[in-house]
Amino acid sequence: MLIGHERIVEYFNNLLKRERLAHGYAFCGPEGVGKRTLALYIAQNIFCPEVIIRNHKRDVCSICISITRGEHQNTIVIKTDNDGAKKNISIEQIRQLRKKLMLKEMEGRRRIIIIDGAEFMNTEAANAFLKTLEEPFSNINFFLITQSVSALLQTTASRVQSVRFNVVSDGKIEKALLAKGIEEKLAKECVSLANGCPGLAIAIAQDKELHAATKEINKTAKYFISDFISERLKLPVILAEDREEAALQINKWLLVLEGLMREQLQKGDPKVRLTANSAEKLLRLAELVKNTNINIRLALEQIIFDRTENKIYH
Repeated sequence: MLIGHERIVEYFNNLLKRERLAHGYAFCGPEGVGKRTLALYIAQNIFCPEVIIRNHKRDVCSICISITRGEHQNTIVIKTDNDGAKKNISIEQIRQLRKKLMLKEMEGRRRIIIIDGAEFMNTEAANAFLKTLEEPFSNINFFLITQSVSALLQTTASRVQSVRFNVVSDGKIEKALLAKGIEEKLAKECVSLANGCPGLAIAIAQDKELHAATKEINKTAKYFISDFISERLKLPVILAEDREEAALQINKWLLVLEGLMREQLQKGDPKVRLTANSAEKLLRLAELVKNTNINIRLALEQIIFDRTENKIYH
């Protein structure tokens, strides 16, 4: 179910009509905002002959469903393997992908490849994928799903077109939740917790554990702008020990702060400057975590104590 992103949908519909789809795209934006859903929507438009029918119901169409589930023979979806607490796309997954592509190249089939969580390719996998991307395969389109194009290998990012997905309005998300039969009170709460990400709103409406975890993330993110040092000092304590998990936690806090900024701007809340300052520092920390061996906990403590200067020492 695709919610929002009307301009992006229109853009790709026009490309499909003119058969001008590029070789590769990087769909960038927060988790649950709709990137993977749009990639699947494009695959459905290519492989399902009935999508041209007005009011075609993709949620009951056998072809569309097979694409959504990753079962369609010409749509390959690569997802992260959860190795303990870590997300990972391995070299073996990319090797298997190459084998499938070579086989289907001989058969002359059109193919759509979706790499869901492209930033989680390990170094070997990322280098192997780059070679795959550069292969002169015909009738193939790649869609890399990632939170940030900067998280990809620079050489990979330079070979695909980047499409940024912004958050969706609360009104559109709430309408979609109500249409799915979700009770109004729960729908409103899920929308407030999802910070503009429809997929997340739907997921937390259906999963009590995720609902509780998301509620906790929203609560702790607001510690960054708390007037009480005792609350701000909780942040380094609750930061995950694992570096990769800590990076994911920082990104979730960022999403909450961005949503809070939008709300504060609408209300004219003077605290918006403090929120923006915290978000800017947290964004810088996320970049340092990715590119350096910075001590994350120490850097987080600096953000907590320094509420004026926009810098992080490392």
